[in-house]
Amino acid sequence: NMDLYKRISEMYPDNENYSLKLKHYTNKYNEVLEREMAKAARQKKIEDQFSAWDGSHMALTRYIKEHMNDPKSYQHVETRYGDRGDHIVVVTKFRGKNAFGGLILNMVTAKVSLNGTLLSVDW
Repeated sequence: NMDLYKRISEMYPDNENYSLKLKHYTNKYNEVLEREMAKAARQKKIEDQFSAWDGSHMALTRYIKEHMNDPKSYQHVETRYGDRGDHIVVVTKFRGKNAFGGLILNMVTAKVSLNGTLLSVDW
């Protein structure tokens, strides 16, 4: 009977153990919530770098067009990315006309900062 009374009394908010446990679990919940919010904000920061229309990386597309033989012939095929922690790696496949006027498939890999700055581009 005494054990049951002790367990019931610990469930009341004015009990010290109750208050300590509530504080502990509230802190745990807030830590998880903060991590999830930071993770979601980071993901949004990355996703905002990509076109909602075709999935291309906007800064990389500008760079590609600036360095193409015929920028008007640019046709986005596919873009994928991988998160590497302190940066992302973006791979874009596209078609464009070469110096002879033929439409060819190209692939470019870029290292991009989390804020969207191109760090390096490999053709």
